[in-house]
Amino acid sequence: MYKNVSEIDTEFPPGDPENPRNWPIWKRVTVSTLSILGAFCMTSANSIYLAAIPDVKAEFHVSLTKAILPITLFTIGLALGPVVSAAVSEIYGRKPVYWLSLVCSIAFTVVAGSATSWAALGAGRLLSGSLGGPLVAIVAGTINDIWDTSREDLGNTFYGVFAASLIWGTEVGPVIGHSIKEDTRNWRWTFWLTAILLGVSCMSIFCPETYGPQILRYRAKKRGAPLPRRGSLTHVLKAAAGRPLHMLVVEPIIAPTSFISSISLCVVFFFYIAFPMVFERLHGFSRYQSGLAFLSLLIGSILGLVYMTIVNKAKHRKAKDIMRQHGIPMQPEELLYPAMLGGVLLPVSLFWFAWTAYASIHWVVPLLAGIPFGAAYFLVMLGWPLYKNSVYGNRFGASALAAEGFMRYGMACVVPLFSVQMVDRIGIHWSVSIAAFISLILVPIPWVIYKIGPRLRRRSRYVPTHEGNLRSSLEDSIEARV
Repeated sequence: MYKNVSEIDTEFPPGDPENPRNWPIWKRVTVSTLSILGAFCMTSANSIYLAAIPDVKAEFHVSLTKAILPITLFTIGLALGPVVSAAVSEIYGRKPVYWLSLVCSIAFTVVAGSATSWAALGAGRLLSGSLGGPLVAIVAGTINDIWDTSREDLGNTFYGVFAASLIWGTEVGPVIGHSIKEDTRNWRWTFWLTAILLGVSCMSIFCPETYGPQILRYRAKKRGAPLPRRGSLTHVLKAAAGRPLHMLVVEPIIAPTSFISSISLCVVFFFYIAFPMVFERLHGFSRYQSGLAFLSLLIGSILGLVYMTIVNKAKHRKAKDIMRQHGIPMQPEELLYPAMLGGVLLPVSLFWFAWTAYASIHWVVPLLAGIPFGAAYFLVMLGWPLYKNSVYGNRFGASALAAEGFMRYGMACVVPLFSVQMVDRIGIHWSVSIAAFISLILVPIPWVIYKIGPRLRRRSRYVPTHEGNLRSSLEDSIEARV
């Protein structure tokens, strides 16, 4: 028996086999893969539903807006669910969150797929998004639990795959949905397929706990030692919800950069409605073919990934060498180049699509506009979080990203509700041009932050002020993402 709390393990000793970072490589790869699969399923589940919209409208005798509404409900769930789950995972560990989230998400996906009324479908979508959202929220934490991303390249790879899966899920969902609908002729299979993929992810239920403090609590309980103290759920929930909103208001870096990411996601949600209207109405595409049109976004995002892999490695490795040789720490603003390029490509691609969407112009021309937009979407959605995580470090980086998530999903969730009316009233050309003009106004923001970023960081109450801590957080973030 332990006589006092000081004798209790508060961290893993070197070589401890219970430390997730010391697990066999196959075990760590398996846990990482299953976690990422669950996150991919949740992000793709939203856009998979697109294929079901015409049949939902016909079967339940509802308007097109009401048939689209389940996309909004699911997105609201994705925004709200992670707030609670991140806090709960810090108190009770990752495993209980995965258990509850997977089981409930599968259950309500089945409820939505079995719905005999529009109300049941909407409720199922809202609850599956809310209860499945944690599958997205805690994956980054799980990867950090089992990989030392500052030293292990494979851990960096999994982190990159996870980040890319969130973007690619929104782009390949329509392709998957229309393919399964074309093959089965049954819109409900868009839900069955999601449930099946989530069922495969359920194998993660058999994986052990990865959160270090919770493993140490299990160890202390098994030995009969006094349990290490942990914060109350109420306190953690307040911090999880309150801090991101506070940062969104008081941090000059957070709001404008989050707005750029939000505009990008809003455009993707608008394309969910606009692509079928353009390619089916103007060019005679079938529903299946209009779903395949989203592959242009996927191709663009892959090109964006190639850019980040090649250019960032060359530039940031060189910057790190200068830091080692001359003792000059690399500034977080050096990570802004992807966001700069993405910010330029965004209005270019939108104007391209807006003013080539005519029946008299070959369909391949507006379709090709999806490639630079896909690249812009990838660079913006990955570039800004990379920068903010470097600025705010391990302590407040998650809150900075949560603040971005609040704004991004909050803005995007309403876009499908007015997209149809907007296109019908002012046309596809000016509808897309509005987003293009907004993104054009935002183009200078990365350059402005690149210039005055150090000044903004010095005034921030959330940025680590100790030089050593700042340098460490920058290096860790770069290693984890380059």
